[in-house]
Amino acid sequence: MKKQRDIIRIAHLVGAAAIGTYVYSPYSQLAWFTLIMQIMIIPALILTGLWLWKPKWFKASRKAATLLLFALMTTASLNPLQAQDRLRGGAGGFTIGVKAYNTAAHQFFVPEGGPTMGNNIVQFGGEGYGLLNRWVLGGSGYMSRGDQVQEGNLQYEIHGGGGFFQAGCVVYHTDELLAFPLLGIGVDALGINRRVEEDIAFAPDRFLEANYFIVRPSLDLGVGVDWFPGKKGWKLGIRTGYNVTLSRGNEWRHYGGEITNPNLPDNNLDGFYIRLTVGGGHFRTKE
Repeated sequence: MKKQRDIIRIAHLVGAAAIGTYVYSPYSQLAWFTLIMQIMIIPALILTGLWLWKPKWFKASRKAATLLLFALMTTASLNPLQAQDRLRGGAGGFTIGVKAYNTAAHQFFVPEGGPTMGNNIVQFGGEGYGLLNRWVLGGSGYMSRGDQVQEGNLQYEIHGGGGFFQAGCVVYHTDELLAFPLLGIGVDALGINRRVEEDIAFAPDRFLEANYFIVRPSLDLGVGVDWFPGKKGWKLGIRTGYNVTLSRGNEWRHYGGEITNPNLPDNNLDGFYIRLTVGGGHFRTKE
């Protein structure tokens, strides 16, 4: 393991030298050098850096590593004739959408024979990014709300949230349109809240509300398209993609209650999503 880490650290020094050469020398104008940076140097540095930081993520989820590599290579290899365009600008806005998510694990906390929680959740929040040449750098955050059911005087509701740091590359643009794959890394959380909906008497040692939830490190593999009708000012966009949970298991957290059952359900927060974003911003092509 130590030998592998030493080799990767040396590779990172070589990669850093290559990036410095690309940024501060005239070689950045060479198409072949740009392509090597996109499909070899940068993807390799990101992957090996994540491996050094959290090797268990890749051991626990080869699927996540495969998807991460695919997303990086797709982002880098989509290299149209506009590859040398230098873009400047940025945008941000509010987002709202839905995520396809199976809530079966949360059903564990509803009494047996009680109402069934519906699948899928609604997400709303905000996002923003800046443009550096063709690179897209930014982040997003959101709240999640799912089904709500009643069992006697108890109400159960799915809720949560998350946030990601994101990077991408503009693969197509016009004077009013941007299209870019996005790769994000962050956390996702989802839980079920149980609370009393009526005025009833409880013994002093009983809780009136409890919340059982999971928090997972996750990848966000997505695509974004933004339309700027007036080249600057307001913008309308769409985000769609897939969240991949990097750490899986049954380590549920809780407050306001006690989990006494040792056989808690395994869970992950994988799922497809689609969101609409409305906000403002601008971009321009730098000569």
